Amino acid sequence: MTATASAQRAEVVLVGATTLLGEEIRRQLAARNFPLLQITMMGEGDEVGQIVDYAGEARLVTELDPDRLSRADLLFLGARGDTARRALDALRRGQGVAIDPVEAEAPGQDPLINMEVNAAALPPRRPLRVRSPHPVVQALSTVLAVMGAGARLQSVTATVLTPASDAGEPGIDELFRQTAGALNFTDKPMALFQRQVAFNAVPHALLHAQQGWPDLDARLHAETSMVLGLAPEQVELRAVLVPVFHGTSMMVSALYDPRPPLAQCRERLARRPLACGPMTPAELEESEAIHVTLLGDDGSGRLGLWVVADNLRGPGALNSVRIAEAVLDAARSRR
Repeated sequence: MTATASAQRAEVVLVGATTLLGEEIRRQLAARNFPLLQITMMGEGDEVGQIVDYAGEARLVTELDPDRLSRADLLFLGARGDTARRALDALRRGQGVAIDPVEAEAPGQDPLINMEVNAAALPPRRPLRVRSPHPVVQALSTVLAVMGAGARLQSVTATVLTPASDAGEPGIDELFRQTAGALNFTDKPMALFQRQVAFNAVPHALLHAQQGWPDLDARLHAETSMVLGLAPEQVELRAVLVPVFHGTSMMVSALYDPRPPLAQCRERLARRPLACGPMTPAELEESEAIHVTLLGDDGSGRLGLWVVADNLRGPGALNSVRIAEAVLDAARSRR
């Protein structure tokens, strides 16, 4: 950590503070009483000059300040794009660590950490960037690790249903206006998704191939393999964008050796951060728990699961803040 941090507190910068993810990162930092020396909200374009809340106090979003970024201990990335990349470049002039839940740049050799599953993979030496998994991977890997404790996971197959809020407020707004247009037989805006999402389903592979969206299937596949320590051929994931505003759901089939008894699986559903019982995204109410319904098996020995989780709160923001806490703890232990 840099000289600006006391033994107990850190100089923190949040880029993308006005996004849905940025809002949740702010909330988690305040809720967990993160040891701050100072927190600065930074952005570019329309973000600059906006007022956001932090622990009941109004904070101004300022322009990117390379000098301050180079002196920061921690940088949280709440949005991807050129702004995040420039912030990362400025941070690397100093000794700070970036916490990246948005894949602001190519993965490289930066560690990918789910604090519920592979916290031990956080390197003892200060990393330049620590990646937090995509919310889908955060939820899926947590469920599979808890459910299969003591057994070897041989393979996992999942169909993932992603909500409009994965694209932030613009995604929510466009789905709302598409839905209104479809119900009223008027125009359906498609500036963001470039396809009708309302009353429809669009594979992310199609969005990638035809609209140039990032390859979400490839990211989910690579990250799931890495967090769980599986070979690429042991993982098969496919994502579909559906007309849901909030909450990710997935149908999962997992093969363990040996397969955990169903009674044991039911007991493990009571372990935090899992919660037992049927749930849909509409019923989620921004829960930090990962809700799991045990579907039994199909006779092949594969365990069937229905999983529903918040796509921002628990999987994205909370894990990012927990990573930052671990980074600070490691820095203090080296002193």
